Amino acid sequence: MREILFRGKSVDNGKWIEGELLHDMKNRPHIYWTTPKELPVFFSNNAIVIPETVGQYTGLQDKNSKKIFEGDICKDSLGTLFVVEYDEDNARFIGRTTENKLVYVGREPRVEVIGNIYSNPGLLEVE
Repeated sequence: MREILFRGKSVDNGKWIEGELLHDMKNRPHIYWTTPKELPVFFSNNAIVIPETVGQYTGLQDKNSKKIFEGDICKDSLGTLFVVEYDEDNARFIGRTTENKLVYVGREPRVEVIGNIYSNPGLLEVE
């Protein structure tokens, strides 16, 4: 079974947080890094995150064992850069190059996460 995990950038300090995604009564996204079922910890181990930065873990890791999330910028073994996205029409994660070509994001660890579109948008600039 695939691990369901989300990542988002904290509103308070800009740090990346991984964990469970829930929304509060104002529909603000929170990432909890311990299970929210443990009520005493529920209110202290969470952070409100910037909604646009929330991305789901693909269940895959790169060649350095780093988790691959939506919004990550990756480089394949041929040097092609792509952004990891979720393809709702086909219920799968894909990579999209700067030329709008699709790249298969497979289980083989031939890709490397080099950044993400929120912290490193300049990585995608074409010279």
